[in-house]
Amino acid sequence: MISFSHLGQSNEMRDIVSARAIQTGGEDTFSTRRVPPREAYELGSDSGPNYVWRLLQEDRNLARMRIPYKEIKLRAMLSKSQTREIRLGEYRNQQVVVKRLLKTKRSHIFHVQEFIYQIQIRSTLAHPNIVTLVGVAWSSVADVMLVMEHYPLGDLLTYLQNYGDYTSWERGKYRLAIGIARALVYLHSQPTPVAHRDLRASYVLLTETMRPKLTGFDSPYTAKSDIYAFGVLLTELDTASAPFHDAVSPVGTKLKPIQILNEVMQGTMILIEDQPLLNCFASSKRSMFPSEKTFINANTCTTL
Repeated sequence: MISFSHLGQSNEMRDIVSARAIQTGGEDTFSTRRVPPREAYELGSDSGPNYVWRLLQEDRNLARMRIPYKEIKLRAMLSKSQTREIRLGEYRNQQVVVKRLLKTKRSHIFHVQEFIYQIQIRSTLAHPNIVTLVGVAWSSVADVMLVMEHYPLGDLLTYLQNYGDYTSWERGKYRLAIGIARALVYLHSQPTPVAHRDLRASYVLLTETMRPKLTGFDSPYTAKSDIYAFGVLLTELDTASAPFHDAVSPVGTKLKPIQILNEVMQGTMILIEDQPLLNCFASSKRSMFPSEKTFINANTCTTL
């Protein structure tokens, strides 16, 4: 299983970027390029900048995806994490989104290696429901940019907040859910399976035709978390509200996120929504926790 974050690292190494203002898209193509095994690029086997430079020069996928650094014009800052920044940009008269390391992190070889490794993985993925890279650009080991297409329509979280009450399963939600499930099937079916690891509405971007595109492959969880997160996302898609948004304490005060987290972990707070798919899933004998393939097949259990 490929991990986009190295387990056991400090919180500083987690690049959990809010993508609510970031919209990227991709071509309707499927990729069967093999994901490079992590042992072929072992973090900590640092030979300095020359080692990283060799990675950039010798990776065939990166060579194929390389675009001229000087033709990328950086614009407004969209968001940043503890290690990376995401900006609007322009490339050959096309509006794009650019992701790169913060200036303060570019001298840390570990951060550079980890970022390049994540770019290597992303360069092997191509699917109609996963964001496609415009390209990769670099002027030096310390300044590597991941360039993606930009879509101004918005992400799923913002869309549900604005239009969720006016969107039914028949008028779009079903298509969105199936698209997300297909993206997960693709990721989990790779020769070296890839887990998204941070699936949520803000990491589902929407094209002008309302096609969902997955982005944000950066957090340290297991593959099963994708399926759990997909179930939570389905309830959010159905209700147009965040899970437990109306949770209150016994005295009627609104619960804080950390309080909700503690109760969920203890099993004292359970999210239950009345959806036709729940009954369909419950009748599945293959697994207590159905896979994304089960969800795609489960459309026969509904009357949408």
